[in-house]
Amino acid sequence: MTTTNFPSGITSFGVPVIGSGTIPVAPTYWFVDSVNGSSGNLGTFDSPYAALSTAITNCAAGDVIVLKASHAETLAAASDITINKAGLQIIGLGTGATRPTFTFGTAVGASIVISSAS
Repeated sequence: MTTTNFPSGITSFGVPVIGSGTIPVAPTYWFVDSVNGSSGNLGTFDSPYAALSTAITNCAAGDVIVLKASHAETLAAASDITINKAGLQIIGLGTGATRPTFTFGTAVGASIVISSAS
């Protein structure tokens, strides 16, 4: 494999990709899909949970929750979702209209609470 020489003495194998972000490394990935998920599922890619709150309940600190494309939830009450695990990452898949959405219902106090660090 050849190298690419950049100014200031920097050499790279291939072309570095800037702005692609990091791939989170965590003990467990949990998947959520309101279209094809169920609360009784395992939280895996092929058997996702239906609601974010179920994934939060079952995950550990430092885990990653992935909301699949077109996931949608309506929050009707205060603290419908409480993020209470330190270092938890929640990632949404999809682009444009298929990005995950959260709709706050008619209750004035409908909310998402973040009560942990990181």
